[in-house]
Amino acid sequence: MQLLAEAEVQDLQSAFDCLEPTVASTFLIKPETGMVMVQGKADGTGIPFCIGEMTVTRCMVQVMDRIQGYAMVPGSDHDHARLAALFDALLQIPAFHAHLMTTLIRTWKQKNISGIRPWPERWLTPQLNFHSDPRRMTAMTSLMKGLDSEVLDSQTVFRHLLNAMAYPGTISGTGIALSCPEQIYPSAGALLLTLMDFETPFWADLAPDSPEVGWLRFHTGAPLTFDPFQAAFALITDTSHSIELNRFNPGTVTSPDQSTTLVIQAQGMSHGEQLQLSGPGIPKPTGLILTGIDRDFWEHRTLINQACPTGIDMVFVHKDRFCALPRTTQTEIS
Repeated sequence: MQLLAEAEVQDLQSAFDCLEPTVASTFLIKPETGMVMVQGKADGTGIPFCIGEMTVTRCMVQVMDRIQGYAMVPGSDHDHARLAALFDALLQIPAFHAHLMTTLIRTWKQKNISGIRPWPERWLTPQLNFHSDPRRMTAMTSLMKGLDSEVLDSQTVFRHLLNAMAYPGTISGTGIALSCPEQIYPSAGALLLTLMDFETPFWADLAPDSPEVGWLRFHTGAPLTFDPFQAAFALITDTSHSIELNRFNPGTVTSPDQSTTLVIQAQGMSHGEQLQLSGPGIPKPTGLILTGIDRDFWEHRTLINQACPTGIDMVFVHKDRFCALPRTTQTEIS
């Protein structure tokens, strides 16, 4: 990565243009510029301290529909980040590795770039450190892209969610188009990519090594927990089994915001008379039909949400639509 980060953009472009055959790529994360905090140590051995902020640009691409390349380079040059990510992916392919490394090292030596040491022979064979590499959670399998714009798309989805929470039972779309792994509905994926980050542990009724869990972890940085009670968000994709709400955190009187928010994928969703809703944000009688949710679930939900302000907020999704039922909404089965 040092070789790619310190290389000249024109050298990377020239080496890429000489590749045969040409390689097509797609963005998983488009080039984006931000700031990172730089740390140092006194004499290289002391306690780390913050030196200041540094401008960096990151990018992630996918080639051959399965191999990912990641780069974070100093400065704000989007072309540099894009090319560095492309090379990071191509260097994992034996057919390109030796040629690219030889070309880049020869260019560096010709320009006599200061501070560059001879590169070890082990660099001439493909390697991947799954403990430190950003691709570790995908295990080199195909990874679908996330939001087209992490800022604009997440703002759009969040506005729709706020409106749905303010008017429980209202069926809404997310306002964006999103392709998700097979077992995640587009609306569920959009909501979770918007809400989760590295500080929000999540739980899912899916295998920990499934593509769906890997996709969520990669695009949000959220840690996966095996204890539903510790989860800030929980995804339930299979409602054919009983949903045990007592496994999730209802919060406390002093910290009701620490409760788990459930995202539940229903088998169908429409307005109807199956479930009558009442409470704040519902000015007139509202009916809802959520296919696949059994009667016991609603009775248990009523019990767990009785001790205000504690309780569990829920968002029900079906394909590209969703509706919210916060803890303050009462339900009655017709």
